Amino acid sequence: MPESTTPAPEPPTEAIAEAAEAALGTDPTPKDQISDEIACVSSLVAILPPEFGISRNTSYTPDLVKILKASARFKPTYEMKRGSIVVYPTEGLNVGHAMICLEDDDGTISNRNTLASNNSFGGIKGMWTRNYNRKSARAYFIANKHLKGFIFEPI
Repeated sequence: MPESTTPAPEPPTEAIAEAAEAALGTDPTPKDQISDEIACVSSLVAILPPEFGISRNTSYTPDLVKILKASARFKPTYEMKRGSIVVYPTEGLNVGHAMICLEDDDGTISNRNTLASNNSFGGIKGMWTRNYNRKSARAYFIANKHLKGFIFEPI
């Protein structure tokens, strides 16, 4: 019997990571219906492949956490792996953030950014860029802003 020439399906983590990498250096939400300063969720859902079922209208970090928790396509995890989604939900006036992990990151990486997201500041405001790694994100959003952190792995 001949071997199958059908390639194995791409793991969901790779589909998300590749979409995030392809968006690097672009503005995923050029119409700016949500201000670039707070467009992390809008940018993230614009990049996600449609098969993950996240509405393109999702724009608030607490809503994204609820959606990911309820989705059969994602599971909560403690590990930042390539293709996982990291969310620090807004609490009150303390604005959170949402990112996609481009590389496995166990917290020992300090010399390069492994997390991509909407850039909220400066000359590249609105662009999808590598902004944080596990250590810097936790330092800023958990230690400094006192937000909770969630990691979701696509399944």
